[in-house]
Amino acid sequence: MWSGNGANDILPDAVSRGLAMNRHLVFRLVMIAIALAAIVFAWRAFSRFSLAQIGQSLQAIATQRFVLAILFAALSYFLLTVIEMLALKHLGKPLAYRRIALTSFTSLSIGHNVGIAAFSSGAIRYRFYAQWGLRAEDVAKIVLFSATVIGLGQVTLAGLVLLIAPGGLAPGLQLSLASARILGSLCLLTVLAYLLLCWKKERPFCLWRFTIEVPSVPMALAQIVCGTANYLCVSACLYQLLQVGPTLGFLRISGAFVLANLLAFLVHVPGGLGVLEAALAYLLHTRDIGALIAFRIVYFLLPLPFGLVILFASSLFFRKGKEA
Repeated sequence: MWSGNGANDILPDAVSRGLAMNRHLVFRLVMIAIALAAIVFAWRAFSRFSLAQIGQSLQAIATQRFVLAILFAALSYFLLTVIEMLALKHLGKPLAYRRIALTSFTSLSIGHNVGIAAFSSGAIRYRFYAQWGLRAEDVAKIVLFSATVIGLGQVTLAGLVLLIAPGGLAPGLQLSLASARILGSLCLLTVLAYLLLCWKKERPFCLWRFTIEVPSVPMALAQIVCGTANYLCVSACLYQLLQVGPTLGFLRISGAFVLANLLAFLVHVPGGLGVLEAALAYLLHTRDIGALIAFRIVYFLLPLPFGLVILFASSLFFRKGKEA
């Protein structure tokens, strides 16, 4: 027998299915938009230079140094997967490393080029992690954790460089050596303050609608080590490519990259396109634009096609899994 209650049950189910379909459609469109934006910004990165300029720049770099630069870039991306793994462990939602590595590399290889990484890489992360039971709130916490690690790495490395070798960056920052050392000390004191917060803060605190769990001291130390090591690897990648003209010290290049990367982040140019190169050229007093082009190719553009292929292949895989 047909009853009124049955009819009332059908309508909410239909509405729920419709909303779910709309969500999937919107999310698919967002993924396509992010992928297209990455391709456009990659094209813009290349189109600023002629093929002859790019070819000459690459030919000037020794093959051994180019290979080493690629290896250091790969090591950086590996460390970023370790940071992602730490974030999931901190949330109490560990996953198999292969899933974490797949998500981290895909989201960051695209996000590094698109810019606004918190949104672009966060959306791609959600595309993967939602398939494995994580919620949007969990993904937001992963993004925040990773951003904290990156920030700690920047501040730690900048502090060390300004204390150990202030002469390389002080002129570019319009600072005296004493002022540079004071700034370096403040950077390291900021990191120490973070460790003290993790030691003293036993209860979580609320940030907007989210409850943030303060990491333990061992986890905070792991954040600092991984964040700093990541920036050292990226700096080593750049260092290898800059050894064509006058030799520049590793610490000077490391400090310059941290500051240039911070400037590129503040102006929100996708991938720091143009801003990163200009800031590095200014801080390092170098005209070797070829090495800076090579750095963009190695660290930003080379991983991009792999990330795009994985993104689209995973979309097909997830869709077939749902249809099955």
